[in-house]
Amino acid sequence: MNLYSEKLHDRIYIICLTVFAIVLPLSNFITTVNLVLIVVNWIIGGSFRKKMKVLSERKGILIFLLLFVIHLIWLFNTNDFNYAFNDIKVKLPLFFLPLVVGTSVSLDFNDIRRVIYALTVGCIVASMVSIWYYTGLSGKVIYDTRDISVFMSHIRFSLIINFSFFALLYLALKKNTGLPQREKLFVIIAALWLFIFLFILKSFTGFFVLFFTGFMIILILTSKQKSRIIQLLLLLLLLAIPMIPGLYLKNRLDDFYETEITEDLSKLDSLTDEGNVYLREINPYRIENGHYVDIYLCEDEMRPAWNKRSKLDYDGKDLNSGDLKFTLIRYLTSLGLKKDGVSVRSLSEQDIKNVENGVANYKYPDPLSLNARVYQVIWQIDAYMRGGSPDGHSITQRLEYLKASRNIIYTNFWIGVGTGDLKIAFKTEYEKMGSSLKEKFRLRAHNQFVTFWIAFGLIGFLICIFALMAPVVTERKYKDYFFLVFIVIAILSMLNEDTLEGQAGVAFFSYLYSIFVFGKKDNHRL
Repeated sequence: MNLYSEKLHDRIYIICLTVFAIVLPLSNFITTVNLVLIVVNWIIGGSFRKKMKVLSERKGILIFLLLFVIHLIWLFNTNDFNYAFNDIKVKLPLFFLPLVVGTSVSLDFNDIRRVIYALTVGCIVASMVSIWYYTGLSGKVIYDTRDISVFMSHIRFSLIINFSFFALLYLALKKNTGLPQREKLFVIIAALWLFIFLFILKSFTGFFVLFFTGFMIILILTSKQKSRIIQLLLLLLLLAIPMIPGLYLKNRLDDFYETEITEDLSKLDSLTDEGNVYLREINPYRIENGHYVDIYLCEDEMRPAWNKRSKLDYDGKDLNSGDLKFTLIRYLTSLGLKKDGVSVRSLSEQDIKNVENGVANYKYPDPLSLNARVYQVIWQIDAYMRGGSPDGHSITQRLEYLKASRNIIYTNFWIGVGTGDLKIAFKTEYEKMGSSLKEKFRLRAHNQFVTFWIAFGLIGFLICIFALMAPVVTERKYKDYFFLVFIVIAILSMLNEDTLEGQAGVAFFSYLYSIFVFGKKDNHRL
């Protein structure tokens, strides 16, 4: 028996879905509370015979629930049940959201529009807080723009921003949406701000998702155009999308490698101007602006010279939490200077501040600039390719994660390691590999599809892929614009992150998947 009318129950459901969208970029806790309210409202609403009938007719919902159920089934292959039960708790939205959304009142265009606006409001509020930190108004000094995303991972935040941006574009540019011009103007302004903020956030994943999703949308539009002129213009735009970041990256690579290595390793000075011995061991793997990092090094002179110039200890950390002495060594190398007392004393006050702030190259004095971030990544990859350690470098660490993942899959090919033994499996494999990664950097695959295979083996991996894709066919959502944008973003995320292994990622995925596959009444095409 219903404790209130079905109409009131539906209204509460819509309100809760809208609030869920607002808080998704802002608070894991409030998101969880809101999910509980959605489920409680669904239970109190009753009408279970009707809901069971819907489930029997919509096989896609039951198929998708396999994505949650497989975590229960694969407990048979688990040793660490504490980890397993915590993982299952995190995955609960994968069960409840499709179940509730799929058996509740369908969402019309106005409902979807409100959800998109709510998500946008959440993103804008979160971005304003980020700007507050970025500008230093919070009193906290930020040395890495990725840290301005204070409510969730910068990668996850960039994904939600991307979805909101492309959803707003549809509302602004699509004909026959019925939106008044004033509302469209606000939509365009909001989309423009989210686009600008993505560049402030400087998430490489966010950039890649933006360009790739835009590329896919224009590709679809091009195939549908009948006008030769418009088709040609779209093709030119299609070419421009990869060319713009490609040319920018080429410019940064040319800048990185522009200086030829000038030191003649057979004719190195052995003594400093003060008569102390330079380090003679040559490491050809580390180069900064065309100069070897590990030659002409005399720390016995650098240490006292630095400690006289700065309050930060030579053997301590810089303000970006890096080892200060290594930042100083790289900075001096980037200037083409020897690493000795004379060179440290020759640094300007601005140079000293740069080193204190964690800047390792004089060409990029602003650690928050896009050029500096790109340089860091190029340097990481270059050092790794030359045999350097991936330790502490987000890009090259992923290569180590995938090496460990490959080995775990080889030894657990068919049925995996189980729901709860991922952590144990990686810990064992890193030790077996003799990985150079420090303990704190020995993380999991950072690829959701690989994680599926490790946990559930090939059999479970195929079940997961089936659970993800089959409902799209049964619900005929493969031509819906909002779903296509979402699934492209979600897949790109899963290739780069363990999207479904954390609370924010599970909430993001299960909420938008449920709404656009099981909740929407009509398809919205390009």
